[in-house]
Amino acid sequence: MHAKFNDTIAAISTPRGRGAIAIIRISGNHAHSIALSFLKGSFKTNSLKPKTSYFAKFYDHDQLLDEVLFTLYSAPHSYTGEDTVEIFCHGNDFIASQILEALLKKSRLAQPGEFTLRAFLNHKMDLTKAEAVGNLLMAQTKKAQQASLAQLEGKLEEKINNILNKILNLRIQCELAIDFIEDEVPIIEDSELHEKLNIIHNDLDLLERSAHDGMIIHEGLKVCLIGEPNVGKSSLFNKILDMDRAIVSDIPGTTRDYIEEAISLQGNLIRFFDTAGIRQSDDIIEKMGIERSNQIIGQADLIFLLLDAQIINENPTINHFNEYLISLKSKLIMNDKTLKIIPIINKADLLNTEAKQLFTDNKILLCSNIEADGLDPLRTYLLEFFAGFTQEIESGLISNARQLAAVSKAKESIIQATNTLKMGTGIEFIAFDLASASNHLEEIIGKITTDDILDKIFENFCIGK
Repeated sequence: MHAKFNDTIAAISTPRGRGAIAIIRISGNHAHSIALSFLKGSFKTNSLKPKTSYFAKFYDHDQLLDEVLFTLYSAPHSYTGEDTVEIFCHGNDFIASQILEALLKKSRLAQPGEFTLRAFLNHKMDLTKAEAVGNLLMAQTKKAQQASLAQLEGKLEEKINNILNKILNLRIQCELAIDFIEDEVPIIEDSELHEKLNIIHNDLDLLERSAHDGMIIHEGLKVCLIGEPNVGKSSLFNKILDMDRAIVSDIPGTTRDYIEEAISLQGNLIRFFDTAGIRQSDDIIEKMGIERSNQIIGQADLIFLLLDAQIINENPTINHFNEYLISLKSKLIMNDKTLKIIPIINKADLLNTEAKQLFTDNKILLCSNIEADGLDPLRTYLLEFFAGFTQEIESGLISNARQLAAVSKAKESIIQATNTLKMGTGIEFIAFDLASASNHLEEIIGKITTDDILDKIFENFCIGK
């Protein structure tokens, strides 16, 4: 596994385009000698100090390519844990590419994420921190940035190691009980064993439940706007985005497929979906759009069901509102999950003052595209939804499906150990289940891993990282 990482790699580490500088990174056993073979200046090669910038001219044979700054890093005191050189040239794609092309005569092009992968393999960071680097590169909001930095600082690793230590201590007690099984005095009582298994189970359960919030922070809260045709979904969608993204028309069935756009609301990433109107239709294309919308609805974190104020105005009472709400919900395809449906009375500017007060008192969201503050109730609801995330962000969150799957499997092993204890099958089987739980958790931080897992994690990194 480590054999293919014995060579020296190089890549451009800054984005393509024109700017003040571009950075070319080279790492590996021969990084220093390769880089210095192209650099000429007043410095003395044998007196260069690590982590110090030097001025030089970069030559490919006798051709001057650019005037640059360069910095040497010696193993293990570098990002990758290897000898590394960073070359700072003028920010021009053509110049940076020429320098990289010259370096690649004596090295090879780095694969996506390979610098960070080498940092992991050289024990500069655990796997959660390596994934945090990828999350940080992809962060679209302040909350995603904060969550990534907390993970990069080791908050998630700390949580995992804390649970691993509890499992290890319990495993030791179980192993001792097996070794001294013939003694009259038990090493650990069943009641104590049950209590400690329960504590570990609760820790894993909290970690598992936090995964939903973690993935919302990184991937965005999925919010669907649904309702009957002409209830104002597309108008509200455009108002939220502050742009004419969806076509608005009085003709029913204008939206024939879902439309997706993302916004940042005070540092929170939200992905809004405008869906096809709920109704029976003989139009083949519209029916396909409704089916696609139903699929998106089944994957949503929140669903805002828009209700037409004009219909509610006919009988502005809570009973009438509830009947109307139930009739619309019955038209939804519920799939196999319980959907979080929040009713919104749209076009609330059409309601009289008494009706507005009635629905406000009953905590029904009122929205209007015409009034200046017409979307404030919607924004307030969403911000309150995210309010509880701050403390979780600071403590470290599960951030992807791989981590979540490992936690869920570890939890299953602890449940199996508890069941084994209840059945009295034997403490050696409990020890086996505890070992299994440890293995799954160690996959998260990278103590146990495979080439396939590593390839999957790093394939979405940029080449220079």
